[in-house]
Amino acid sequence: MDYAWDFVQLECKKESEGQQDVVFVVHWRFTGSEDGVSSSVIGTSNFHYEEGSPFIPFANLTESDVQGWVESKVDLDDMKAQVSAEVAEQRTPTTESLAPPW
Repeated sequence: MDYAWDFVQLECKKESEGQQDVVFVVHWRFTGSEDGVSSSVIGTSNFHYEEGSPFIPFANLTESDVQGWVESKVDLDDMKAQVSAEVAEQRTPTTESLAPPW
């Protein structure tokens, strides 16, 4: 199973605790895929900057920085299990939708 992050949008406070463009919400998508079948979990993670804490200016942020922030807030093992189970269900369905027999 291959996993990938997509950081769709970063919400920023124009000014907070003496810093500019401070990220406080990250909108993300976590996708697992295997042999052309995929499933995603979509979510948001909230952050709070406190004066004196390490700060990376918005223009210097990397995808790796944001990924680290988000992974510190989510249960990555649970998300991997969830998307893996959904991919397995798509490959070998255990349920089906049927029209009424009348």
